[in-house]
Amino acid sequence: MPTATGPRDQAKALREAAGQLAIALCAFARLVEADADDQLAEGEAAVERLRQASLHVHEHMASTVPVPELEACTTGLVDSNLEKGLSAELLLAGGRSATVRLTHETAHQDIELEDGRTARLPAADHLILRDGFHELARLLAPLTRETTARV
Repeated sequence: MPTATGPRDQAKALREAAGQLAIALCAFARLVEADADDQLAEGEAAVERLRQASLHVHEHMASTVPVPELEACTTGLVDSNLEKGLSAELLLAGGRSATVRLTHETAHQDIELEDGRTARLPAADHLILRDGFHELARLLAPLTRETTARV
């Protein structure tokens, strides 16, 4: 909590993240003590606070870390987890879609919209997508190795 209420010269995003983490710890305590019927709601409350804290940390990194360093981190992710890159198509409400690509060239900052347009992502959103892709690659890599081993 001291960080959440810290001096005004401290980055607002970090103060917000600290506040969310403090609330997440309280939510975690409620989860530990929750009855079986309340486990889902209390667990989701804790995860949501952690997600909010993560968003604020991404905002802070986007505003303070030099762009070349962020791009190098993305390139490192591609090198460590993916052979050429990753593409994810999102099917949105109303029959719309958007495609996100993670490659050395695009660094997944550009989103391809269904009508052929592209949109540039803000740096904080770019970091969130990078982390999401990292998690997908981490989860899916063992599955692809198992499939290859069976063939």
